[in-house]
Amino acid sequence: MSSDRESIAAKLREAREYLGLSQQEVADALKLSRSAVSLIETAQRGVDSTELKAMARLYQRPIGYFTGEEPQPLGGDVALLAKQVSKLSEQDRSELLRFSEYLVQRSKAETER
Repeated sequence: MSSDRESIAAKLREAREYLGLSQQEVADALKLSRSAVSLIETAQRGVDSTELKAMARLYQRPIGYFTGEEPQPLGGDVALLAKQVSKLSEQDRSELLRFSEYLVQRSKAETER
């Protein structure tokens, strides 16, 4: 398996998950089988150009986002985290902020060792 295929597969999966879509919903929208979507997302099957174009349109991203030709605004995990944080109460966001500050300090301490 090529690393390009794996990279595209990971970005497609992250974009789908970010939008909260199931593999079945994507399959239905693109007229593919759910197993085809799964194989694409695990890099066991390549995605052809027309499928990539349709997925990019569905995921509301430029094709270059998936192929690495355009820089990503945020990492997929960071964007997903931001989406989840927006659903929290003000008190929970405050607690999460304190926890993130703790993690940053812990990470700095570990790198200084």
